[in-house]
Amino acid sequence: MFISHSIIIFDDKEIEVTVEYQPEPEPEPETNVPVEGVSLDLNELNLTVGDTQQLAATVEPEGASNKNLTWASDDTGVATVVNGLVRVIGAGTCTITVTTIDGDFEDTAEITVTP
Repeated sequence: MFISHSIIIFDDKEIEVTVEYQPEPEPEPETNVPVEGVSLDLNELNLTVGDTQQLAATVEPEGASNKNLTWASDDTGVATVVNGLVRVIGAGTCTITVTTIDGDFEDTAEITVTP
């Protein structure tokens, strides 16, 4: 808090003025914690046609600012993936890839599907 105390003389009259000022606190700067990696809970799966399997991705460090991910299948005729949920479509093999938006870190899961 700042306090200013002044005496002003105006037309031979003494005027006492006190001003108090409380500045707004400075906002804390936002801290950007960059992503350092990503890992999947499973890296190999053996599934059958019609199965589903949820994959979980862990972004490091835990306090990373941007934990957003993209998911992709290299053969959507074998399996698709949305938010880590793998849906098996047909027999064959494919790779599911998770990628961080911040830093483009990747991990993969190899999927083998039998009829």
